[in-house]
Amino acid sequence: MFDKVIVAVARNPKKSPMFSVEERQQLLADAINHNKAVEIDSFEGLLIAYARRKGVKVVLRGCAAVSDFEYEFQMANMNRTLDSELETVFVMTGEDYFYISSQIRPRGRLPRRRRLRARPENVLRKARRALSARPQGSPERRCRRVSRGTPSPASLARTCAT
Repeated sequence: MFDKVIVAVARNPKKSPMFSVEERQQLLADAINHNKAVEIDSFEGLLIAYARRKGVKVVLRGCAAVSDFEYEFQMANMNRTLDSELETVFVMTGEDYFYISSQIRPRGRLPRRRRLRARPENVLRKARRALSARPQGSPERRCRRVSRGTPSPASLARTCAT
């Protein structure tokens, strides 16, 4: 679809994710095996300002659930209002990375290895190490026990941020 893709990690001082921007960039680079057609970068501020600086004309957004699309659709419309030349393309994630709600999934029927496949192995290893190093009563540890399986860093930041 594209000859070159920039994966840009947003630097948001209002959030406290499990991994720093630099760690997330490294995890991404390792997960894609340092593919030359993919540039890993970071930015702070508005995506539209970053896109202008980099000369980007198309923003590619992945959606793993309908709720993702709802949010991304609003953002795309706002970005189009600010810059009518910036296009947004939505791509549904592949089956291996699709979010399956516990409300939909037959309880206990989806094997653990299948649930965990949704995260690259290098991310899983680093998340497990980070979670095991947290104090027993921390919000992240409590969330881990409730969530069944190893939560992704993004879902941890979303669900367990205090």
